[in-house]
Amino acid sequence: MPPGPDPTAGSGPDPVPDPDPVPRPGAAPRPDVGGLVRRARRLAGLSQRGLGLASDVPASVLSHVERGARDLSVEQLADVAAVVGFRIALLDEVGAEMVPMRAAAVRDLGGRRFPAHVDVDLQPSEAGWDAQPPAGTERWYTHRRGQPLRADDHRAPDPADDPARRRAARRQTALRAAHVERQRWSAVRRLAPQPDPVPACACPSACDDLLLAEHPLPHALQRVPHVQECRCRCDVA
Repeated sequence: MPPGPDPTAGSGPDPVPDPDPVPRPGAAPRPDVGGLVRRARRLAGLSQRGLGLASDVPASVLSHVERGARDLSVEQLADVAAVVGFRIALLDEVGAEMVPMRAAAVRDLGGRRFPAHVDVDLQPSEAGWDAQPPAGTERWYTHRRGQPLRADDHRAPDPADDPARRRAARRQTALRAAHVERQRWSAVRRLAPQPDPVPACACPSACDDLLLAEHPLPHALQRVPHVQECRCRCDVA
């Protein structure tokens, strides 16, 4: 009885491999994928059929790869390497491994990743402290072109990057600084000779908004800003 067909062989003649392109000056040598597949089979002690079953790469494909008639995709080569406990990595000339960029990096308003070759910074806030732009219309991040890059990756999302939260934090910082300055001036006045005691400041919070306003005030309010309904009218600012 004649022997049956070899299950590890292809069903037709081997395709003619493409001629190797002319290597670029200084280009790294291409890996011998066929030799790597044969090495994996030798380490695992598997036939082409056995390695195909273990790696989910068809045995006919492995046969063509070993004969140099085709290449494996990166995913297929990774599956073959995993069978014998290896993994795919990119190394530089001293053996340092290239690390992928962060998958969960910040994105723009359209949900797109920023270009990999630029730095990503916080978008400078152009609105005032009391601004309330419509949700989803205010940019959180911007990118900066130019070399050298200041970071090795794009930043990870952080709720504190919200422009509204950053405006609120700036407001609180400014209010604290103004409060410290008011206390300092109050202490100076208490120490200085005074014919009458200096009353404590009873300005409403709206006076603080004028004191910390980001837009120019009218000339009459520039020296000691107070709202019309303020009864304190102190000048400890």
